[in-house]
Amino acid sequence: IRTSRRRHGRRGEGSVLCRLTPSPGLDDAWRVPGNDVALPGNLTRYGLSQAVHAMLAMGMGDGDGATGSRRAFDFLVEGELLRGELADHLRAKGTSVEKTVVVEYFFAVEPPERVRDLPHPDWVCSVLKGTLAGSSAAAGVIFTGCYDGTLHVHQAESGGLIYSTAVHGEALSSLCVVHVEDEDGDGEDGRERVLVTSSKDGSIKGWVVDEKLLSSKKKASASAFRQCFEFVGHAGAVESLAASPGSSRLCSAGWDNAIRIWSCDPEDLRSFRSGGQSNKKQKTSSAGGADVAGGVVEQVEIACLEDHSQCVSSVVWPEENLVCSSSWDHTAKLWDVSQGKVVTQLIRDSALFSLAGTSRAGHSGSLTLAVSGPDGVVHVWDPRATPKDGTYASVQTLRSHRAPVAAITWSPAANSPAASPFHF
Repeated sequence: IRTSRRRHGRRGEGSVLCRLTPSPGLDDAWRVPGNDVALPGNLTRYGLSQAVHAMLAMGMGDGDGATGSRRAFDFLVEGELLRGELADHLRAKGTSVEKTVVVEYFFAVEPPERVRDLPHPDWVCSVLKGTLAGSSAAAGVIFTGCYDGTLHVHQAESGGLIYSTAVHGEALSSLCVVHVEDEDGDGEDGRERVLVTSSKDGSIKGWVVDEKLLSSKKKASASAFRQCFEFVGHAGAVESLAASPGSSRLCSAGWDNAIRIWSCDPEDLRSFRSGGQSNKKQKTSSAGGADVAGGVVEQVEIACLEDHSQCVSSVVWPEENLVCSSSWDHTAKLWDVSQGKVVTQLIRDSALFSLAGTSRAGHSGSLTLAVSGPDGVVHVWDPRATPKDGTYASVQTLRSHRAPVAAITWSPAANSPAASPFHF
């Protein structure tokens, strides 16, 4: 490494003059001098990390790297993360290697550690972590759905299987929890938690769960899950579910190109629990292995949002009057629920497989979305951005996958997509 405060003579062939700058959030112990450093142009982020640690070990910085540990760094060059050789990156950005390049460095995100495996009888196609109880007794429960139509409930802390049963005839495609206002329910906060499951067989079902059986260390019996609702209306496979953040409503979407809005009626839930009669049509049996005593109440959609021309692959419900959807028709749409109209849309060049919204949207106008598809790219979209020529564009593209990205989820602690599984 050759450092200088000025340029003296020619640099070595293939070298790039860099100024390594720590990210504002990085501790001073990881800070290196702000001098110009001649570095080989074929360095990748691994080589640049070694260079930073070498400078710290030589006492050229303000510290020794805090504990002396060799943390991996990521590098921001010309506004984009370095994902190849430095010289190639600059040429792709149209930046001359003859001028000093500012390289900002910060700690790389460590790969997740595998804690445990949860065995399943078939491919897993839906996962939901949460609680169905108003207390902390059932906190840390993981619900999973398989391609064979079975539902599985595990304790998140130990991984132990609490309950497993067949609930659909085909793949269990999606899961969500709806909070129903019911002072007579099991929840301590005056709300009953209803687990809703959907399937590629076109069915959607609601389940009342006994929280005491879930919180027990023993494996729950069939009476732990009782089907209370059947949501009837889809004409094809259901791909996605989303619950309203502040009411007993939910939405569903799938291969009939429609988004359907449903409401879990508290009166129907009380009637089901007491074994009484509801004004709505009831079923007395279920194809699954769970208990359906009391009769299953059929729920009919209260609204239908139609504007997509192909399969609606994913829906999220971040705000009470706002539903977001992605589709194989290359669009992501924002819907005004009360009016049943599209507010705005993002148009991409290929089908969209998944959609995720920031969990800390807070209020209208502060939502950020991420979408993905077969091109392996995750597009981050801010609906507040001003459209060009009447079309919205993604404000950030994340390129690391080499295959279609099947799903996205956001980190609960940061406004960035945390994970994006893909097809092999």
